[in-house]
Amino acid sequence: MAKGLKQNKSIQTDSEKAPQKAPAAVIAEVLRGPVVDVFLEHVPAFHGLDRNQAFELVMNNPPLIEECFKLFRKRPDLFEELIVGPDGKPISDETQELACGRSVAEVVALVVRSAAKRHFYKRLGAPQPVSITVGPPARSRWQRLLQSLMLIPPPPPEPKQKRKATRADRLYRAIHSSLLYEWQLPLIQHYAPLPVSMVRELGARILDYREPTELKVLLTEGVKPAATPPVTPSPMPSKQTAASVPAATSPARTIPLPASGGGGGGGGNPSSRAETLWKLSQSLQLHKTFEIDERDLRRVVAQISALGDRTYANLIAIGLKMREILVVLCAINRRLGHARTSALLSAEADPKFLEQLTALMTQEGMASLQDIVEIRESTESILSHMKKLGQL
Repeated sequence: MAKGLKQNKSIQTDSEKAPQKAPAAVIAEVLRGPVVDVFLEHVPAFHGLDRNQAFELVMNNPPLIEECFKLFRKRPDLFEELIVGPDGKPISDETQELACGRSVAEVVALVVRSAAKRHFYKRLGAPQPVSITVGPPARSRWQRLLQSLMLIPPPPPEPKQKRKATRADRLYRAIHSSLLYEWQLPLIQHYAPLPVSMVRELGARILDYREPTELKVLLTEGVKPAATPPVTPSPMPSKQTAASVPAATSPARTIPLPASGGGGGGGGNPSSRAETLWKLSQSLQLHKTFEIDERDLRRVVAQISALGDRTYANLIAIGLKMREILVVLCAINRRLGHARTSALLSAEADPKFLEQLTALMTQEGMASLQDIVEIRESTESILSHMKKLGQL
């Protein structure tokens, strides 16, 4: 273990001396070196193996990667000298930058993608090189002599070897950007049989399928179209223009600001806001997005529904719809806790934090995000940035 930590420190020193080394290369060295050393010492399946043998065994075995992640989560003390920031101090959350220039979340995604790519090649066939041109005929001894005397030109270069993209390549390219979390490791074998066209059609929505049974149903029944809210037809279509359509029926704002009795004016029943947000959270399946059970989600929704109207109004003012606002506030509550969230965003809170938060969200283009996982991750990233700036 000590040997591994010493090597990790030398890696950091080398990366400082040679900044041109890509972060991915530094990550690979650390994973193959000191990280594997920890597992060699604490995972029985690795006993008797060297570093390279253990690394290859893990990366070709997604269930074994899961076990390694479990050890990482259960015993963070074993990795505390490896999980440090550029200043050498331990990081406080997984979105913070490591000494290698990436975050823990990015390292997790790198491992999941590597495991998926290996599995796809194993299951669907490894790529084979294909020559794209016919090579030149062999030259005779006299031709070689004339060439050495520069009386004839040299032969054309050997043809470049290119490989034809396989189904494994196409599937990996289609799903690459959605391979992000360790909970996807058991799903890799179920991703493999999915048609590439289906994966492309789903895009980030493939993250909504979090159980093997759900992916099996998807393979059998195909992608179902996303449900769209019905629009009540106008009783006077000949006289109504697009400009006169009420905002509540516009696709851009299908759910109005829920009523609340707290702050910012406008009375109403606080329970009606909680019920509206709860129904929306169920339709978005936020318990899966935040990896909590529905009881905990209900508690979070009840807590954020009690926040001041000013918070909702300011988020709407920067272009967020209620579905995005719900995800943003849930992410803040999950990251900061109820007491801290309430202190920062209640009707009585100092508006400075809310102003700084909305300014960063505008800068990051939050209003343009549609995928709820991206919204959650962007919110968490902004909170980490605000913490670095001393705004939290």
